Amino acid sequence: MRLLTAIAVSLLLAGCSGSGGSAFTTSSVTPPPAPGVVNDPATRVAQAAWTSARAGKCGFEVDQAKLKAGYIAYETAQGTAPEALAKLDRAFEASRSVLVKKIANQPDYCSTRVVEETRGDLARNLAGDYAARAVAKADLG
Repeated sequence: MRLLTAIAVSLLLAGCSGSGGSAFTTSSVTPPPAPGVVNDPATRVAQAAWTSARAGKCGFEVDQAKLKAGYIAYETAQGTAPEALAKLDRAFEASRSVLVKKIANQPDYCSTRVVEETRGDLARNLAGDYAARAVAKADLG
């Protein structure tokens, strides 16, 4: 959870720099998140990148460009401002890169539990659902 929190905080700080105000402007198109789950662009981009990294590590055949494009389309539908979409695109790539490196040298990473969670997250994402979900600390590698 600390890794996702650190990524989310850095994304929020990056979103606040530059042209006054937050770049993460959204409307409330998505259903409310489960209690204790922050469902904002910073959390969603971290989780989408995490799913992408896990899928690659665990051998899922997935079109990474399509997965990211689906995420950007989801944020667009939430009313995210165009300048924020560009930042989220870069954040997705940066987060994915960090996460891929984090799990690269863990040969036993793809346990049955991780594979099943990744399969579920991929199915949700590829169906267009990128809403944040509760993540256990153990999920972070």
